[in-house]
Amino acid sequence: MVATMHPPCSETSFGRLSGTALVFCFKYMTIKDIDKDNRIRKFLLSAPRFKFIVLSNESFSYAIPHINVGHVVATFLKEQNLSKEAINNAKDFLTSYIAKNTQTDEQFGKFVCLTNIGILLEKDLDFVPVDFLSNIAKNTILFLHWQGTEDETSLYLLTKDSKYTIDLKNINHIII
Repeated sequence: MVATMHPPCSETSFGRLSGTALVFCFKYMTIKDIDKDNRIRKFLLSAPRFKFIVLSNESFSYAIPHINVGHVVATFLKEQNLSKEAINNAKDFLTSYIAKNTQTDEQFGKFVCLTNIGILLEKDLDFVPVDFLSNIAKNTILFLHWQGTEDETSLYLLTKDSKYTIDLKNINHIII
């Protein structure tokens, strides 16, 4: 459910040089792109109310330790035989699971990376994705691997014509 971790970086803060490329490095997590690294650093140093970083497919690597939300929630529901109680408790279960799998960076604090979050859009599970994600991003740096389409204020599940969107207008965020 959480990706295999790579050997730790020699430093756990922004700006570690690896050859000639600047590497964003949170323990085991690297994004090897100087522009993206600087944008993330600048965003976090601005002390945003929400620390929400959307990673596009080009910025995400499955080597990054991440939580596959769809798999975690579906497994939980299946193990509970899709009971009404399990459906009602899915949000609490996922919140607890994320808290247990949150990493810590010495300089910037707690962080987590989520992927495959489409299940949060399922009406029966009663998630309000923007509220759920913003609650995490208040106290934890949230990296969200988004496989759909995005613009400056919204995430769209597939295309901009999708009825499934996450409105980010009121959440400090950066799209990398």
